[in-house]
Amino acid sequence: MTFPKETEFFDVEGIPVSIGAGGSVPYCAAWDVSPPRPFDPDSARRNGAPISEARFTRLIVLARSTP
Repeated sequence: MTFPKETEFFDVEGIPVSIGAGGSVPYCAAWDVSPPRPFDPDSARRNGAPISEARFTRLIVLARSTP
């Protein structure tokens, strides 16, 4: 998926979360499942660490492969 340049990416205790991804994805989404699920943006900003898009992409793979 291609993200708009204003998209924010977070690591929330191992869960990859985006804010502002657009399209059919919820405004704030957790990407540990497919399709991404809605996630509280305040919680992402409060409990998450900002990460790069590259780190976010790697975290998706890791989160989805962990049972």
